[in-house]
Amino acid sequence: NNTEQGVYGENFIDEVVNSDLVIDFSGDMWGDNADFLGDNRFLVGLLKDRVAQLLGKKTALIAGSPGPFNNPRTLGFAQEVFESFDLVTNRESISVELLEISDFDVSRVVSLACPAFLFEPKAVSEIADISSRVGLSRKDKVTFGFILCGWNFLDGPFDKWPRRNSDYIPFAEAVEYITEELGARVYLMSHSNGFPIPPLPFKLVHGRDYKIVKQLETVLNSRGISKDFYVLNNILDAWQTKAIISQFDILVSGRVHGAIAGLSQNVPTVIIDYGHGPKAHKLKGFAIEAGVEDYVADPNTKNDIITKIELCWLNRFELKQKLKQQIPIAKTKARKNFSSLKNLFE
Repeated sequence: NNTEQGVYGENFIDEVVNSDLVIDFSGDMWGDNADFLGDNRFLVGLLKDRVAQLLGKKTALIAGSPGPFNNPRTLGFAQEVFESFDLVTNRESISVELLEISDFDVSRVVSLACPAFLFEPKAVSEIADISSRVGLSRKDKVTFGFILCGWNFLDGPFDKWPRRNSDYIPFAEAVEYITEELGARVYLMSHSNGFPIPPLPFKLVHGRDYKIVKQLETVLNSRGISKDFYVLNNILDAWQTKAIISQFDILVSGRVHGAIAGLSQNVPTVIIDYGHGPKAHKLKGFAIEAGVEDYVADPNTKNDIITKIELCWLNRFELKQKLKQQIPIAKTKARKNFSSLKNLFE
């Protein structure tokens, strides 16, 4: 209601007035994609950025993947706000192309890498009980992690539910190829959690990806082809999740940050692209930063997921060595997102 919005607005102004630096950390929500979370979300974000700028505060758009910008109602204002940032860093290089197409001044934009490359997992010893329960500690077979989300399906929206079992066939076929043709073991897992809506107390619960994984499990069981696959049913926090991913020999991920969790630990990884709009340019951009752009699979191209899995399988040893060289470079670039902030006050 208006009262709640008024109080929120006053709190925002107070925070800005008492700040020396205001950081916009919108990621790929600085552009049209923001409105998938609610009406006028991008416009509201622009207004908040501009208020801070007009109050004379230093502002920075950090580690973003801006764009696309197809809404004429917000484009001019977005260009004004963008040019007024004291610092803009992107977490990949593709976003510059989208900014240029929409006539943004990109002369001061610095393209770096995603801070997620720097995220530290729990020690493997701390997830030993989980690994043991699901058989990850066994070394009798090559192991694949498999992450799927709503964006990977051929039709949207990303949170569509329920879905037809037939929607899962390309992913079921990929799992069956891994287990039956490559003779490897597959672990299906969610890379997202949820939490109860306030005022209920905060706790981690399964996110929407988990029910997608469980339906994929049902589809695989009904087809009766693949035998050697398992579902990770635990609710894992971010640190545990990354530690689990480190135990896979190869990862197939429809979540970009799931892919980074693998790549940053030198796990050869296939990235499943979004199957429906809007396409996520960040996926290709992140893959370029890790040197794995040849391992991005298009679910709209028949058998492309299997083709990229086969390519990754055949090149897994060389790819692992390549990641050992490439990931330190990506991490150095990721740190510059933050070290650059210091320069604003020197």
